[in-house]
Amino acid sequence: MGDAYNDLVKFLESSDVSNNIDTSFVDLIEDEDIEEYGTIKQMIDKGFALPLTAINGQVRLYGGISIDMIYDLIKKSI
Repeated sequence: MGDAYNDLVKFLESSDVSNNIDTSFVDLIEDEDIEEYGTIKQMIDKGFALPLTAINGQVRLYGGISIDMIYDLIKKSI
């Protein structure tokens, strides 16, 4: 997942939305305090597949990283 995230960041940073984004990667597998991610923990408990992608604090995608879909969602939100 780290490589896919890095590819996403590289794409977004070179795109026209680069000034409107702040990205971060949360490793839920390695993070021992998953409880602090309330909504995300609930989604995982319900069976949603990782990775989860949030835009403006709301989980919008799960189960994979689609650069095109993420880009389109960001464009629509700015």
